Amino acid sequence: MRSLFRLIAMAFVVLATAGPHAPAQDSSSVYSTQRPGASGGTFDWLLGRRPAARIINVPERQARPRSYQPRVRSSPAVARPRLPAAPPPATTFAPDPMVADMIQPAPPAPTAPDSAAPPPPAAPALAAPSVSVAVIGDSLSIFLAQGLQDVYAERPEVAFIRRNREASGLVRDDYFDWPKQFRDLLATTPKLDAVVIMVGSNDRQQLRDETGVHEARSERWRDLYARRIDEMIAVARERKIPLIWMGMPVMRAERYSGDMLAFNDIYRSRTAAGATPFVDVWEAFAGEDGAYAVNGPDVDGATVRLRTADGVHFTRAGARKLAFFADKELRRIVAAVQNRAQPEARPDGAPALPSPQPQNLPGALAMIPAPPEPGLPPGLRSTDSLLGIALPEAPLATGLTPRPLQGLSGNLAAPAVTSGARLLTPAALRSQRFGEETFTAGRAPPPKPGRLDDFRR
Repeated sequence: MRSLFRLIAMAFVVLATAGPHAPAQDSSSVYSTQRPGASGGTFDWLLGRRPAARIINVPERQARPRSYQPRVRSSPAVARPRLPAAPPPATTFAPDPMVADMIQPAPPAPTAPDSAAPPPPAAPALAAPSVSVAVIGDSLSIFLAQGLQDVYAERPEVAFIRRNREASGLVRDDYFDWPKQFRDLLATTPKLDAVVIMVGSNDRQQLRDETGVHEARSERWRDLYARRIDEMIAVARERKIPLIWMGMPVMRAERYSGDMLAFNDIYRSRTAAGATPFVDVWEAFAGEDGAYAVNGPDVDGATVRLRTADGVHFTRAGARKLAFFADKELRRIVAAVQNRAQPEARPDGAPALPSPQPQNLPGALAMIPAPPEPGLPPGLRSTDSLLGIALPEAPLATGLTPRPLQGLSGNLAAPAVTSGARLLTPAALRSQRFGEETFTAGRAPPPKPGRLDDFRR
């Protein structure tokens, strides 16, 4: 029994020490061919010992550069685009020195002669001549100037000069003398092509002269007020500048609106005598009944608010509509000024030179006044003559025309009153008893050629 135990113990020792042994090395050595954690004996795993690595004579490897490219993970919903492959680098081949003298460069390809000469450069487009327009008057003219600037927002060659004064008018010249201020404006602004005036909303006041004080809209007041309108027109005539007179709109207060309507009659009569355009905007800002209306159609036809809460001034849409009616007269003047300033083109495309002006004219010939125009007082000339060119006709009327409820109508079954070129006699008219034959006897009238009931061929 004891000998059997010794035999088992010896067998255990032999198995425990089996396998070749080598000098101990660090398992982290690059020369170790054994994987880390690999078992070298039967009981090494149980006892926790790490087997020694074998030393193998491995030749040193040549270092190779490694290209590292990070790996991009794309979303499964969006596919990563493929980059096109780079073209291979161009390779330059050097010819063999033995055959270099045998290689001749290819001759250049012959070019065809030009069949036509290159076109000449296009002449630069001439800019539209600039036009200066002054807008003067009381507080209503401020909205008029704003609306005109909106109308010509896309035409920078048309410039507007504002000369407005609130609470001013033609009555209180002691507060603001408009004829004097108008002369100063024309003297300080040498290039002025047109003037638009809108004044009168503050003129419901007394007028004073050497005879006393006169109430508004009295007979003497109307005479004095008409003289001041004529003075404004004369100032523009002296400088030969077209003037456009804007009428007053309907007001919310009935008495105030009645005075403005009477003022428009004075403006219309005096501008007609002075050959000056008058723009009537009364119906444009009145309702269907002719009274004051806060809302109304704008220039695009949409119903919007046109007047402010004070019942006098305009909103932005109202100012744009007010300028729409003023532009009907102003556009004619702008077109005439630009056509007059634009030189005519020569056949070769270049602008024509200005025509020479006569020089050294006799004094008597130079001072001959222009003959008076028919229908105008002596010394007054129309806008066409001031501009030196015939103005085109206005495309639309300056006032709104009321639309009729229905068009033309007529009785298609009425008896004829003529027979050829002769008048019918009373007996012939009595014989045409259309109503009795049709509605009483029930007999249809005979068809007439060309009428819908004529089925004859």
